[in-house]
Amino acid sequence: MLRAALPPLLLRAGLRHQLRHRWQLLLALVGIAMGVAVVLAVDLANQAAKASFALSAEQLSGASSHRIVGIDGTVPDALYRMLATSPGHPPLAPVITTRVTGGEASRSLQLIGLDLFAEGGFRDRLPALVQGRTSLADWLSRPNLVALSTGAAARLGVDVGQDLTIRYQGRPHTLTVYAVSADDSLSSSDLLIVDIATAQAISGLHDQLSHIDVLLGDAAPAWLNERLPPDARLVDVRDQAQDTAGLSGAFELNLTAMSLLALLVGVFLIF
Repeated sequence: MLRAALPPLLLRAGLRHQLRHRWQLLLALVGIAMGVAVVLAVDLANQAAKASFALSAEQLSGASSHRIVGIDGTVPDALYRMLATSPGHPPLAPVITTRVTGGEASRSLQLIGLDLFAEGGFRDRLPALVQGRTSLADWLSRPNLVALSTGAAARLGVDVGQDLTIRYQGRPHTLTVYAVSADDSLSSSDLLIVDIATAQAISGLHDQLSHIDVLLGDAAPAWLNERLPPDARLVDVRDQAQDTAGLSGAFELNLTAMSLLALLVGVFLIF
């Protein structure tokens, strides 16, 4: 009899205690909700950051399998000309990438300068976008033109034909929106595409490139390595992406630690 009556008795005592201490019950529920919500939010943020990084890396690298990079961070423009005019060279494309700020809120943007004549095998959508606007001659003859996605245009509040003011190391530059692609993905929301000559004028890299995209076959690595100077090297795009992704591990670890700390605070409030 006592054993059968004990659980309902404990249940009634527990309910009576909670009703007498409503604020403690509310605090416990808030603590549970806070801990679970923060852990879920941080996990979602980590997954979104990983996906955004992967999409951004794919957007920047295109179909290239390797890159020619310099030890000091830049590659001479003369190296690209030498390789591109050598018989038997693999597909090559010069690239300039740099960070700028733009818009009323001075948003951080990725500026990428490309050569449309060399981009056919790497980013086939870009030549179609530019040529579909009016003509390739306009893109090449008119300076300071920029192409961007619908997501970037909405973020910056600009449209085709309007001017966009950007800043590189404090120096202002005015670009004219030439084309807007139907892309509202997160990876393209901070991407500005300009002709490589415009990128050189903005960044000051008149005789330098950020890197050279390469699309290699089975026998091409030896061909390239024989012609590269000591201050340049050939790297695999996938290995470079993995190395860069490893740098974001500390960021993800900090977010996870913050979520566990929030969970600990929730446990303390419950206690």
